[in-house]
Amino acid sequence: MFKQDLKHKFTVFLSPLDLLKSKEQGIIKRLKSSDENLLEQIVKLGIVPRIPITLEQRFPSSTVAIGENQIEFNREIARSIYVRVVK
Repeated sequence: MFKQDLKHKFTVFLSPLDLLKSKEQGIIKRLKSSDENLLEQIVKLGIVPRIPITLEQRFPSSTVAIGENQIEFNREIARSIYVRVVK
């Protein structure tokens, strides 16, 4: 589970979720895709800016933890989610 406290250090750059390493945490900053249907699908999953997210697994599909929930999706969705990595 993601713990919010002031000891976390944030990176300056944004990274697509599919480039994170397993167990890395970040804050969702942006959803980016030219496909409006894909963006709607992402939002329906509860993935929206300003929430903490942890990449649990990258392969064969991406699995993330958002709070107590785990969500699985394909690489195209992972490439559309931009996060600020928490160190």
